[in-house]
Amino acid sequence: MPPLSPPSRAAILREKQPHVITGLEAILHSGRLPNALLFTGNCNTGKKEAAHLFAMSLNCRAPGNKDASAEKKEPLAPCMHCVSCKKRVAGMHPDVIVITPEKEKIKIAQIRDIYTIISSPPHESAQRMILVVDAHTMNPEAGNALLKILEEPPPGTFFILTARDLSGLLPTIISRCRHLRFQATPMAVMIRELQKTTDAAPEYTAIAAATADGNMEMTRQFLNLDAACTTDWIRRRQWLIAAISQLIQNGVRGITQAGPALFLAERLTRDTGELEMPLTLINTWLRDIMVMAHDPEQVVNKDFFTQLQKISDSLPGTRAAQWIKALNRAEKRIKSNATPRLVLESFFLELSSVPTGYTI
Repeated sequence: MPPLSPPSRAAILREKQPHVITGLEAILHSGRLPNALLFTGNCNTGKKEAAHLFAMSLNCRAPGNKDASAEKKEPLAPCMHCVSCKKRVAGMHPDVIVITPEKEKIKIAQIRDIYTIISSPPHESAQRMILVVDAHTMNPEAGNALLKILEEPPPGTFFILTARDLSGLLPTIISRCRHLRFQATPMAVMIRELQKTTDAAPEYTAIAAATADGNMEMTRQFLNLDAACTTDWIRRRQWLIAAISQLIQNGVRGITQAGPALFLAERLTRDTGELEMPLTLINTWLRDIMVMAHDPEQVVNKDFFTQLQKISDSLPGTRAAQWIKALNRAEKRIKSNATPRLVLESFFLELSSVPTGYTI
């Protein structure tokens, strides 16, 4: 966690996730801790930070914070100066256990390690926190093993699970958690933060934020602000919009060459780890084509307004909506371990209206 002052932490989260903060403060006020909390929402919406802040507030040793006194005006505001808070900020607290995916999966061995940890009481805190990050990546064996712990949790231990959504979790796990949904970061808040801390162009910042739908990490990547990302996404976006537009225009003109569609699928799947970004761009572009016919002011890619208008005017009214549904099906197939290149070849051929019996 970054070394912000408690007012800064609480204020930032309260602005981004007011209903979540209200719910967590209600728990602290009540003094009744559920066996497990489940935080769902996009990446970078504050799920992990809220989990650590909640645990810190629960165990803060400063006068007035003990037992989360209901008299405290803002209980979700640890002192940051006591021994417990300092250890948590440094990432050295023995009663904070964080489980994260290994090679994109949480495996049963990781959950079994929890059994050993909870067999003894917390070392220093009244409540030990076990944070399971990206719980939707648990394989079935890991999920069932965690369920057994949640059914009879030991005293002095509580769980917080984070996930994108509920779809990858066992219904029985969901039923044993108090669910708090993290909303996408309000666009105005995200844009204001980026403009304060970066020199990104304001007009493109708004486009990137809208394309990422409140995902701060993805927005920063679209703006080339993520030092760990080597792809130039500003240029990649321009190239991808041109390539998708060309496929659509080929279809409109009756040009049935399959080569461009197959090449685009091959190019995008050279690194399957980066597929989320281009698929997000494609989805937004198709959405803009659909919206252009009804409410042009609501398009995201305003810097390509003229091109969007030209494409939209050349298509039947329902075509863009059909393509968006086809893209959603393609994304589901890829998540179900279908071969990404074959899935995208099929989608791009549909986008360019190439008949089944095409020849290269």
